[in-house]
Amino acid sequence: MGKRDDYRKLRRVELLELLVAETERSEQLEAELKEAREQLSSREISVKEAGSLAEAVLKLNGVFDAAVSSCAQYEESIKELNKKQLEINSEREYASILKATEIVEEAKARAARIESDVISRCEKIVELACVDVSDFREKISKL
Repeated sequence: MGKRDDYRKLRRVELLELLVAETERSEQLEAELKEAREQLSSREISVKEAGSLAEAVLKLNGVFDAAVSSCAQYEESIKELNKKQLEINSEREYASILKATEIVEEAKARAARIESDVISRCEKIVELACVDVSDFREKISKL
């Protein structure tokens, strides 16, 4: 559970750096595996040191087992990083949706206030115009 919490605290850049490090580690292990296969094919494996072909095979099995184990660990860490990144992306998307909804609601409320203010101003203008028309009619009627 501690590793999972540690991943949550990492920023995207840090997660990508971990991914790059694991990729480099995988490439290193692949290079080691390639070298071991080349040694096997050219029969330069230290049979001289091992003393027997059976001991050499056991050493090779250990190398291959280590390579397989490292690949499995690498694959698991990539899956974990991917899962964490998906969780982070989901959380960010949810936060973005909430923020966008909030902005839209604020805009609607502001538009309603502006509309109400414009209607109020228009009503005052009409009222003043009616008073002016009445005053004008009175003046004309007195002429």
